[in-house]
Amino acid sequence: GPGQGRAYRRAAEFADRYGHRISGSENLERSIDGFREILEAQGLEDIHHEPANISHWVRNDESATLLEPLIGGVKKQLPMKSFGMSKPTPPEGIEAEVLVVKDWEELVQRQSEVPGKIVVFAFPWEGYAIGVKYRGNSHKAVARFGGVASLIRSLGGFSLASPHTGNIGTAPSITDPALPAALHGDYTNQSVPTAGIAVEDAEMLARMAKRGQKIRIRLFMSCQTFPLSPSRNTIASFKGSTTPDEVVLVSGHIDSWDVGQGAMDDAGPLLVGLEAVSILQDLGLQSRRTVRFVTFVDEEIGGHGGVQYFKDHSDEVDKMVLVMELDNGIWDVQGINLAASDKAVAALRDTTT
Repeated sequence: GPGQGRAYRRAAEFADRYGHRISGSENLERSIDGFREILEAQGLEDIHHEPANISHWVRNDESATLLEPLIGGVKKQLPMKSFGMSKPTPPEGIEAEVLVVKDWEELVQRQSEVPGKIVVFAFPWEGYAIGVKYRGNSHKAVARFGGVASLIRSLGGFSLASPHTGNIGTAPSITDPALPAALHGDYTNQSVPTAGIAVEDAEMLARMAKRGQKIRIRLFMSCQTFPLSPSRNTIASFKGSTTPDEVVLVSGHIDSWDVGQGAMDDAGPLLVGLEAVSILQDLGLQSRRTVRFVTFVDEEIGGHGGVQYFKDHSDEVDKMVLVMELDNGIWDVQGINLAASDKAVAALRDTTT
């Protein structure tokens, strides 16, 4: 039928045409206008933008150079990516000895060795949920112990000189019970430059450290954080037939990181969500409730788009029967993550089994 391959074609063209869409960029704003054209072509109703002030962080030039223990003065460039909202290094960069640790416990045990060093976290890959804690907290813990920068292995089980990026968050404290109690506490104004390095380079540095070799790295990061920038969430509706004031909200985010096209995160899922409405239209069906389609801005860095939408629509919460966000890739469906009451979980289970 007409829907075969449609979501893929739309996602591919959108990602190909607009490329990266990092918060605060002109390209994000162009893509918002472009996505509105898709919604208009689909024939949705009440298409409009709602203002939201969003994060504005720019990567700029960055590099990491391994100076020791290579023989003969040879230097090795280490592919790296600064993490969103990281602070920069000084203009001249940082050149320092490296301490490699495999986990939080080793960091705590060796905290007396941290002052003045770049700390590399070469942890074993046990999944994203565990690995992302290093991205969000290492810059704080290293700062408290007197280190000058933190580098973490990329959040993936495989790499070909392909370091990841991501956001470090803005939480001023560490309270996660999965982290050692010695790291808990307030970290206001405690942070060091932080970035991701490729899996194979983190493993190489761990091997060097295990041999007892002195490791030295020169790190340069010129990233900048600016005041919040004006942008827009985009909203469209497919009006319900019998209870149009009740809403099923289908959403995703339009922004992406700056080092790719954002095809999987989140153009693909976003357009899969739109496909739910497209299929209803293809079949000549009208849902009883209104289906509201929302594209949020600034999910990757600050989350301001979603927060602003909730503020703007808090008086409608009782009418929102179901809220769906698509942001887990476009793999084969294995299930859904549901945050709801036991009664709601039971009701959904009854409808899907």
